[in-house]
Amino acid sequence: MILSGIFSEISMKEISYIDLQKNLASVLQRVASDHESVTVRRKGNRAVVLIPADELVGLIETLYLLQSPKNAQRLLVALSRVKRTLKSS
Repeated sequence: MILSGIFSEISMKEISYIDLQKNLASVLQRVASDHESVTVRRKGNRAVVLIPADELVGLIETLYLLQSPKNAQRLLVALSRVKRTLKSS
């Protein structure tokens, strides 16, 4: 998957459903203000992730832009150039 390399450096906090219930307001505040993603583990069910709404919009836009293989290649080349420039600075 194209995005796996791009997002491999992202780490998410994890919390159980029970702990989320106990700390809902503070967890939501942390997600919103710190742009932090939190994985909620649910016993016997699939995990869910809390992310800030603006980040979700950005991810959806990115997926849309990467749907075209030609556009995806151009974007990845540009991203590589930026990374090289930042490393050499």
